[in-house]
Amino acid sequence: MGRRKWGQRVWTHIHVVDPQAPISVEASMPTDKEIEEMAQAASDRENDDGGEEDDDAPPAVAMAATLGAMGFTDTEMVQYVVEKNGADLDACARDLASLGGWAEGLTDLLEMGFTDSALNAKLMIKNGGSVKNTVRDLVADSAQ
Repeated sequence: MGRRKWGQRVWTHIHVVDPQAPISVEASMPTDKEIEEMAQAASDRENDDGGEEDDDAPPAVAMAATLGAMGFTDTEMVQYVVEKNGADLDACARDLASLGGWAEGLTDLLEMGFTDSALNAKLMIKNGGSVKNTVRDLVADSAQ
């Protein structure tokens, strides 16, 4: 059995402050523009009827844009996970984030002679990171 990796990735924003610096009330208070933006965002949420978005973009495009904003820039892989998971943002993000943990398995597939990296990655997502099942699918595809 191969080595298993476990754990979760957490993105954080750390704001470092000099503890010796004097406290500035103006710096901590939101500006008028920020207050207006917060009020507009709250009003948008209150007026949301829970139905379809008013955007003209199809849900898949909106999902891809959201994933892109999260840092997932490989359009082919983003499109694949959106097709696979539909509107489930958590599942899409989880599948894309898992690829980083499966780098060793993807490298093994390349060393075995399976040179289509995009297909390898898609099949690794499909098979939940199992190199054995991915090889089985790759061999079955090549036999057809």
